Amino acid sequence: MSNKRYHADLNASAAFYLHVYFGADMKPNRDTRARNLVFLVAVVSAIVVGFWLAR
Repeated sequence: MSNKRYHADLNASAAFYLHVYFGADMKPNRDTRARNLVFLVAVVSAIVVGFWLAR
């Protein structure tokens, strides 16, 4: 591997892992209220179906 190629790979990997080094989180903020509502609806639906099947 040539020296130029080595430094190009090193720079590419450094740019790729930049968020790891600096702790910058690139993920978008999650809408936890919507996720909690979906989870609640799924749990309530599962309980209702369970009671309906157990009758």
